[in-house]
Amino acid sequence: MKKVRTTEFWADGRYLGPGRVYSNPRLGNSEFPFGIIYVCPRCGDAWGKVRVSLTRFYPRARMCTEHGGGFLMPFDTSFFEFPRAMLKREISLIVSYEGDYDIALLTGGAA
Repeated sequence: MKKVRTTEFWADGRYLGPGRVYSNPRLGNSEFPFGIIYVCPRCGDAWGKVRVSLTRFYPRARMCTEHGGGFLMPFDTSFFEFPRAMLKREISLIVSYEGDYDIALLTGGAA
């Protein structure tokens, strides 16, 4: 039986809504991914965060929207349920992105 924890998504100072994350046996003892604070390596802005209940936050370097990034989507999406506002934001970024979206996502916008 999979366990569930709540998540919250924030970007550019705006709350995007709650979601869920399911336990992931591939993570070993932790079972759940940790919370993330996204920090732009170019300007230093802590522009986004993904809170996972009962876990700590860890910083991750990822370009902000102003510097060609701004994607909140974690790399392994199979264990998450995302809020609608967050998905709309991601789609808007993809549509407006002028480079190679896949490269931008994997490199944090440093393509």
